[in-house]
Amino acid sequence: MKDMGVRIEEDVDGLFLKYLIDFGLEKEFYAFSDLMKEKSMRPIMAYYEILLLIRLKDNEKIKAFYHSLDSCDNADQLSFKQSCLDSLSECGQKEELLELVEDFDVSKISWSADLTLVFKDLGKPMLDSVAEMFLFKLMRSGFRRDKISDFIFDYTTANRNLKTQVVYSMPVYLWVVKSFWD
Repeated sequence: MKDMGVRIEEDVDGLFLKYLIDFGLEKEFYAFSDLMKEKSMRPIMAYYEILLLIRLKDNEKIKAFYHSLDSCDNADQLSFKQSCLDSLSECGQKEELLELVEDFDVSKISWSADLTLVFKDLGKPMLDSVAEMFLFKLMRSGFRRDKISDFIFDYTTANRNLKTQVVYSMPVYLWVVKSFWD
């Protein structure tokens, strides 16, 4: 397809990949994804591959996939881990998500938009302890105060079934942030 001048783009082909994933068509997925494995598409393909593995309930391959990320260079590794974080949180894979974030260094992410996505991903399965750890890492790295409160908001509002207890716990996070800088 690429040889014929057809551009492969995530917004169009992502729908087709989701179709293949929804029907568990593993062979077809990998055949099509081989066409999309150009360098710029690799983190996006990691997202879809994890979605496929979750759909197939292949936890061994999921673990092998994100353990293989340790061999990537640092720039690629962060993009791949963010893609994995997105797909795991989207599917509610809390145990796998906890394993992934063990060595995830949030202070290396420099774009606020990427951090917003990370905190939204953590908010979907309500990973309070991980979000709190990430907030402390960001505060220690000198991240701007106003952005920290934005990330707290992103985290607490990411869960579609927001419960009252989360709203009550938000002042606790704000108190932690305030006490850190005082």
